Amino acid sequence: MWDEGSQTTVTGARAYIVPFVGTSGTKVKAVGVCHTNTSTWNPEHDAFKILNVKPGGEPVCHFLPGYNVLWTRK
Repeated sequence: MWDEGSQTTVTGARAYIVPFVGTSGTKVKAVGVCHTNTSTWNPEHDAFKILNVKPGGEPVCHFLPGYNVLWTRK
């Protein structure tokens, strides 16, 4: 497993291990994936609407808590 704060780069995306602390003090580490090149994404993608950004602009990131990652070959 990666160490906290580590990252890896895949073409068009970066993955991080990020610590979160809830309002109750509960701590969890999550995998964060930031898509650094969204220029080919559909401009109507929900991420653009929610974040108020456009394709090819700011990176779009999402986070997955441990054990909520689905690993596939392709």
